[in-house]
Amino acid sequence: MDRLSNTLFSVLKTALWKETLNMDVFISFTVDDWQQFYKLSAQQGVLAIIYDVVSRLPERCQPPRNIKLRWGLGVENIEKRYKIQLAGANKLCDIWDASGIRTVVLKGFSLSKYYPVPEHRECGDFDCYLLEGRYEDGNVLAEQNGAKVNREWYKHSQIYFRGMMAENHNFLVTTREGKSAKELNTILVDKLGGNLQPIENTKIFLPSPIFTALFVTYHSFSPFISEGITIRHLCDWACFMKAEQNNFDWNYFYELCKQFKFDRFVDASNEIITKFLNVELPNKSIICNSPYTQQVLDDILYGNSKVFNSNKGKWYKRIKLITNIFSYRWKHHDIARSSSLNYFLSIIFGFLFRKEKH
Repeated sequence: MDRLSNTLFSVLKTALWKETLNMDVFISFTVDDWQQFYKLSAQQGVLAIIYDVVSRLPERCQPPRNIKLRWGLGVENIEKRYKIQLAGANKLCDIWDASGIRTVVLKGFSLSKYYPVPEHRECGDFDCYLLEGRYEDGNVLAEQNGAKVNREWYKHSQIYFRGMMAENHNFLVTTREGKSAKELNTILVDKLGGNLQPIENTKIFLPSPIFTALFVTYHSFSPFISEGITIRHLCDWACFMKAEQNNFDWNYFYELCKQFKFDRFVDASNEIITKFLNVELPNKSIICNSPYTQQVLDDILYGNSKVFNSNKGKWYKRIKLITNIFSYRWKHHDIARSSSLNYFLSIIFGFLFRKEKH
C-alpha cells in the first residue's frame, strides 16, 4: 500500500475512533501530495471525514490555503445535501405516516448514525421500503403532494421531492438475476419487521441489525463484483460492526452469507477493518482472515472499474459494465465463486425475459 493510502487509513482511525495521529507525515507533504491526498479522499467517499482531522492539524501541518478552502467548500456541500435529504425524507415520511404507511430507511441515515459526525458520511439517495406492501400507495401519495415520481425501473421508483430524491423500493435486490436473488429478497423483507425504532423526532424507522448486516453486505458485494467499491463502504462496515457486532446471530448470518456466496467477501472485509481501521472483533464466531484480503483492498484503492459513478454517458456505462465482467474475472471466480460468462448471460436474460412488476 502506498504512502498516501497509508496516511488515509491513519487519518480515518483518528476521525472515527479518536486515535492518536503521528503528525510527522504531514510536515513533509508537498503541494502535490496535498492535491493527491485531497483527490484520494474525494474518490474514496471520505472527504468530509478526513477533513474533520485535517482542519484541526497544527498550523505547520496544514494544507495550502487554496486546497483547504476547496476542501471546506466540499464539506459544506456534503453537510447541506445531508440536511436537505433528512428534511425532505422526514416530510415525505410524515405524509406516508398520516395514511398509515410505515417507512424503513435501508442505508444512509441508518448507517450515518454510527459515525461521530453523521452528516459527514456522504449520502446518496434516500433508500426506503414501505411496509405491508404499500409501495404503490406511497408513490401515489407522493404525487398527490407535489412530488415527481419515475416508475421506469421495476426495482424501485424515484421520487423527487423538496430538493432530494428518494428510492422507494419495490424489491430490495435485483430480483431479475434469478431464483437466488428472489430468495434473498424474501429473507430481507422478512427481517424488516418487528419492533422497529424511529430516528429521533421523525417517522423514519430503522431496520434491525441482522437486516442491516445482510443488506449492507449485499450492497457492497454486488457493486464490488460489477464495478468496484470505495473506502466509504469499508467505513460503513467498520462503524456498523463496532456498534452492532454482538447484536445479531453470527452463525445465522454466516449461513446466509454462504448460501448467497458473500462469505469470502465478508471475511476479507473483516480482515481489512481489523488490520487497517483497528476495529476489534473479539467474537470467536467472526472470521477475520482471508487469502483474498490484499487483492480486495488493492482493487478498492487502485481499481479502474467504476461505472455508475464515472460521470460518463449511458453507452459508456453499459459497455464498461460488460467489459468489467471479463476484465475482473477473478472477482467472479475467487470471491463470488461463479462464472463471469454465466453472470453476463444472466444479466442479458434478466433484461429480456424477467419482468417482475409486483
